[in-house]
Amino acid sequence: MRLSKASQYGVGLIEVLVALLLLAIAVLGYSALQMTAIKLTNESAKRTTANLIMQQLGQTVRANPSAIHVFSNQINQRSSASVAKPNQLCGFELSSSGTSNLCTAQQLAAAEAYVITKKTQQTGLTIQMIPCPTNQRQGVYCAIIAWQNTLAIVGEGLNACVNHKGVYHPNTTCLIAELS
Repeated sequence: MRLSKASQYGVGLIEVLVALLLLAIAVLGYSALQMTAIKLTNESAKRTTANLIMQQLGQTVRANPSAIHVFSNQINQRSSASVAKPNQLCGFELSSSGTSNLCTAQQLAAAEAYVITKKTQQTGLTIQMIPCPTNQRQGVYCAIIAWQNTLAIVGEGLNACVNHKGVYHPNTTCLIAELS
């Protein structure tokens, strides 16, 4: 049976519309995939930056363990306000005479805490250094670095990084490390 030409009118148009619909669905799927990839790339960049800062903090505390309480005090003070330079920068910057000053262990810890806190603020991270919630030994601190909606605190609240047992809350964006 042959179809007449009149019954074929519009069939090509319907085929084109169906093809366009399929193309639109594919483009929307690809766009959603791209948005997810961008989000995950940003999350990965924050996590990598937090890891690098945490590693730097761990190395500086390990090199200057007698001043761990100074690190903690300086980091916690500086993270709650805008970062102000300490009196001595201990070689991180040259003095007006072109030389660096010699520092005590405490001054060096304050200068290094300044550098670390400044880095965290510049990259949109927050940092706290507190006695570890699960460790009863004296002088053992936990550094918490958080980003996005997570707070660099220990607690039961919705935005806290970890609970009082040191367990991460679900969907938090933070790192915690034990320093001693």
